[in-house]
Amino acid sequence: MSSPPFYTKSTPSQKPSLKLSHSPLSLPYRPSPSYHPSVSLPDRFDGAWAETISNHGGGPSLSSPNKNKNVFVSFIAFRCTSPSITSQAWASFTEKCEKLMLMQWEHEASEGADPEDMRRFFKIAWVEDVDVQQVHVDLGLLREKFQDVINDLKSQSSETTDIIFPSITAFLYIDDAAISSLLSPSSRQIPFVHAVNPGYEGFYDDDPLNPEAHYKIAIELLGNFWCL
Repeated sequence: MSSPPFYTKSTPSQKPSLKLSHSPLSLPYRPSPSYHPSVSLPDRFDGAWAETISNHGGGPSLSSPNKNKNVFVSFIAFRCTSPSITSQAWASFTEKCEKLMLMQWEHEASEGADPEDMRRFFKIAWVEDVDVQQVHVDLGLLREKFQDVINDLKSQSSETTDIIFPSITAFLYIDDAAISSLLSPSSRQIPFVHAVNPGYEGFYDDDPLNPEAHYKIAIELLGNFWCL
C-alpha cells in the first residue's frame, strides 16, 4: 500500500505549513465474515451507516480515468496541540482514534452488517498546520482554515491522489486534553475530540451548553455523529 496522500500549502517565501493526510486503506479493516444462509441481516443490524457512506460518495471511484482511486468520507480534523505533544504521541493518537471510532461499526459488521465493507472508506482527514498549533485555540482562525481546506479539496487532483469528501457541517480539532483522554493510562475521561460548527455567526452566545457551536464528542460516537 502506498503512503497516505498529503498536500502542503504555503506562500512562495515560506515553508509549507499545512499537511492533510489519511491513513492507508488497510487500517483499520478486516473482511466481513460469512454467515449461514439462515442468518437474517434484519435480525441483527440494519447497517444504515454503510448505506450513508455510499450515498455520500464513499467507496471506489467510479469515474474514468480514476477507477483505481478511492473516495473517502468523514471529517476534517485539525491538530491544535502544544509543543509538548510529540510526533510519536500524535501518530499514536490518530491510529487509536480511528480504531475506536470504528469499534461499534466493526462489531455490527461482525454480526453481518456492511457486507461490502464500506466502513473502510470512512476516514478522518488529519490537518497539521503550524498556524493553529498554539496554547489557546482560536475558533475563528480554525473556521478560516477549514474553509481553506474545503476550497483546496474542491480542486484536488483525483488523478494522482485518493478523493476526500469531508463533512461541511462540522469539523474537529484535537488539543492536549483530547490527546490525554485517549492516551493517558490514568485518564478517567471518555476519549473525546472537539467538534465545531463552521457556520457559526454569533447566535449561540447566550447558550452555555453550546458556546460558539463548539462541543465535545466521544470518539466512539463519531460515526453516529457524522450520520446525523
